[in-house]
Amino acid sequence: MKQVDDSAQAYLMDHDPASLEQFLTQLQQSELLLDQLPIPYLILDEKLNIVFCTYEFASLLGLSLKSIDPFKPRQTFAKYINSNLRAFIDWIADEHSIQGFEILLHTSLEARFIAFRRTQSFGRKKLYHLKCVPSEQFLLLNSEVNVYKTVFNHVDKAVFITDQNGKIQTVNPKFTELLGYEARVAVGRRFDYLFDDKGRLVRDEIEIKLLEQNRWRGRVSLITQSQGTMTFSLSVILPAANVEQLERVERVYIAESIEDQLDLEDELKKRAETDALTQLHNRTAFNRYFTSAFTEAQRTGDKLSLMFIDLDSFKRLNDSYGHDKGDMLLKMLSERLLNCIRSSDFVARLGGDEFIIMLEGEMEERFLAGIAEKILAAINAPFQLGDLLYQSSVSIGIAAYPQDALDESGLLRAADSAMYVAKKNGRNRFHFYDNTELKHENKGPEIRDEITQALASGAIKAFYQPIHNIETGRVVGFEALARLVLSDDDIRLPGYFLPHIQGDALMLQLGMHIASLVFAMADILVARGYETYITLNLSADQLRSVKLIDHLELLTTNHPTGRSLVKVEITEVVLFEDDEQVALNIEKLIGLGLDIVLDDFGTGYASILALKKFNFSAIKIDRNFIRDIQNPKSVSLLEGMISLLQSLSLDIVCEGIEQESQLQFLREHGCTLGQGFYYAKAFPKTKLLKYYRDHC
Repeated sequence: MKQVDDSAQAYLMDHDPASLEQFLTQLQQSELLLDQLPIPYLILDEKLNIVFCTYEFASLLGLSLKSIDPFKPRQTFAKYINSNLRAFIDWIADEHSIQGFEILLHTSLEARFIAFRRTQSFGRKKLYHLKCVPSEQFLLLNSEVNVYKTVFNHVDKAVFITDQNGKIQTVNPKFTELLGYEARVAVGRRFDYLFDDKGRLVRDEIEIKLLEQNRWRGRVSLITQSQGTMTFSLSVILPAANVEQLERVERVYIAESIEDQLDLEDELKKRAETDALTQLHNRTAFNRYFTSAFTEAQRTGDKLSLMFIDLDSFKRLNDSYGHDKGDMLLKMLSERLLNCIRSSDFVARLGGDEFIIMLEGEMEERFLAGIAEKILAAINAPFQLGDLLYQSSVSIGIAAYPQDALDESGLLRAADSAMYVAKKNGRNRFHFYDNTELKHENKGPEIRDEITQALASGAIKAFYQPIHNIETGRVVGFEALARLVLSDDDIRLPGYFLPHIQGDALMLQLGMHIASLVFAMADILVARGYETYITLNLSADQLRSVKLIDHLELLTTNHPTGRSLVKVEITEVVLFEDDEQVALNIEKLIGLGLDIVLDDFGTGYASILALKKFNFSAIKIDRNFIRDIQNPKSVSLLEGMISLLQSLSLDIVCEGIEQESQLQFLREHGCTLGQGFYYAKAFPKTKLLKYYRDHC
């Protein structure tokens, strides 16, 4: 109803007639307006004569509409005012007053009204438009307005109202509290200053929604006066009855700060993406971050590298010492991983004993290798798990986009595949993905069948690499190495078949087969009177096997003379696992009269501790230290190890000698024995006796 009143009054006030007479003519002819104004409404001239009156007001005054002639007004409104006529005259003449005036009408039906005035000028002549609201209705309306005003002033949300052009009309106290702008500063300004660049884009969306639904709700960033940009939940209401009025209707904005809610959401998200045990990112976080980083790398052409890390022999720790020790190890290992990478790198625990590191940007292979070596060294250091001092190691697979894979799943598979190659090659090492190796990996079942047949046919043979006295050049021993001999020109090294039989019964068969060949060769050397030994390599799986140890015991019984020349060589990684069965079997081998040689010394800390635990006859220093004698750091480490082993009166065998300069360095530092391509590659038993005669 109010909209009808306003539109009718707008018609009366805003139509711009050329003269008062033209206006009065339009008024006299406007019967439609009389029907559209259901509330008391009248127009007075300067003498307070009634020029126009609605039907409802005329009935209150006891007048007939026919008696009202806008050109010859005969009724004065003054006679109907019961009191305060002077005040009424002053009020109606005060053009600056915007307050209503209460009128008590003296008619047959006494009535009270609150009148609101607007003045219309025609040169020096004026007309006064009075819209009258019954006092009871006004008081009720005013009461409702007071309620709304109370809510507006005390609601715990920022409210501001703009006109159709975005100019702020009013703000409530909470607006000032939350955004920091005083009402005197905000009112009259366009609301653009509240929105940042992103928020200005949202404004267009708001207007579209208002056209469709008269309301909009969402999250926006608003610029506060003192706290910078903050996030608010914003509701916009358009109190319009129809779309046609959109250009003339205010917008009501209701904003509520949700910073605390966002903090809570961030905390819940963090918890959902954090591994509860290690506090690293979990698989969910990795999947989200990896997808984002991979998409960005595809867009920009940058590189992306993954390091897939698997803890070696973790199950054995849990089985032997309990899951509490396993949990302690995982937490400490996580801390060491974080210390090995940059703060910008991403590390996550995927589950169990699997971890992954993601490195963004261009990285050369040598840089990635340096990180991997740093990780290996950090994990090799002993872990104090309560009352248990535990030695551990990891296997690391490395793959990079785009050279190793062109999609997310492919890159993950590549890193995982490289990790398994590292594990199968002896663990406690890293490996870069190689597509040719993956093809070879897929041939696993075929290669296992090939080894099964080779063991049955005798195609697996023992080759021997000589060990020399560095000072005299005399050959003192041989290391037995397995070879798959397909023909004289096609001899396969262990790297071809060992990764496919690790943990398999074939590995035990291979160990027993090579051991039998070694003891048979030892008998031949004894029979010829040659004073040289042969070392037999045993892996962790082989050393753990009671069946293989029983086989060695049988061989020592069947070859009583030859066993004096046989030594058992174990790698340092075996000792990392701290396996009780392995320790028992090593002691049993020593009891059988077999000397024990420790291989790959220097790649970790387990061997140093093992020097106290086992009686080794010789120590082999890892070839990496010999190869890198140009590096001052490697030289310092090598000198320290040599000094330590000499103080323990242990024979030192240096592996990987390939150059005269390396030999000279080792000779100057008092190393006893050497082995490597400088002397000879491994050769079949048919050449062993001649080689011994030539170098004895």
